[in-house]
Amino acid sequence: MSTTFFLLNNDYKKEKNIITIKNLLHGHIFWIKNPELRLINIKNSNNSLTFREIFSKKSENNGNTLIIKYNFFDSLENKIYTVYRCFSFYEKNFSIFYFNQYDFFKLNEGRDSAIIAKNYQGFFYLENNYLRLIIKDLENDKNYEITLPIL
Repeated sequence: MSTTFFLLNNDYKKEKNIITIKNLLHGHIFWIKNPELRLINIKNSNNSLTFREIFSKKSENNGNTLIIKYNFFDSLENKIYTVYRCFSFYEKNFSIFYFNQYDFFKLNEGRDSAIIAKNYQGFFYLENNYLRLIIKDLENDKNYEITLPIL
C-alpha cells in the first residue's frame, strides 16, 4: 500500500469521526423536545455528583462534558421518564454515557457508554444560544471546530 493512500485513508477516517460527533450532538439537541443542557468539567472518575445537583445550578460556560436532560413519554406504561445523555472528552476519548433518572453521575467502567472516537481532546462552550465544540486530534495535532445553534 502506498504512503499517499495510507495518509489519505487516515485523514478520511478522522474527518468521518468529526462528522459522527457533529451528527450525534445535532441529533440529541435538535430532535429532542425541550432539552436542558449543562456543561461541567470532569477531571477524574471520582465524581459523585447527582443530576439534581448539576441541574440545580447554572451551567458553566465551558467544560469537557455536555449533559443533556430530556423527558420522554412511554406509551406502554403511560409514564413520563427523565433521561440523561452525557457527551464527554475523557481519558483521550469522546464518549457518550446513558443514564436514567435514578442514576448518579459518575464516569467509570461500570457505566453504559460507548466510545465514539479515540485520541481526541475537546471542550464545549455555550455562547449566545450556540454550542461550540473545539476538538483536538491528538495523533495529527489538528484542531476542528463545530458550532450548533441551540433553539
